[in-house]
Amino acid sequence: MSEYTPITGELREYATVAWDPWPEARDRLYQMCDAIDSIHAQLERENAALKAELDRVLGEQEEHQHIISEVTVTVTPRLDWSAVVADLRELTALCERTKEDA
Repeated sequence: MSEYTPITGELREYATVAWDPWPEARDRLYQMCDAIDSIHAQLERENAALKAELDRVLGEQEEHQHIISEVTVTVTPRLDWSAVVADLRELTALCERTKEDA
């Protein structure tokens, strides 16, 4: 993730403070954040590749004296929220069991 800023920074900061007594839950949350950041980075790379291809095509068309207006491409990531909810429920149960064992 060196070229893109993780979009889960705030969530990671919260987990570091709030879930300190439950390292297993915190680690699982970090894994989910890694997956989200990985998808975000892939979408950013794909967006850059699409923009480069668009620039190439527009350049070719300009060579043929065509006038082309500006185009904006927006990619919206979609998360499987049901899986995220299930993981969070599992983490909550793990936290409760850890509290009971302590």
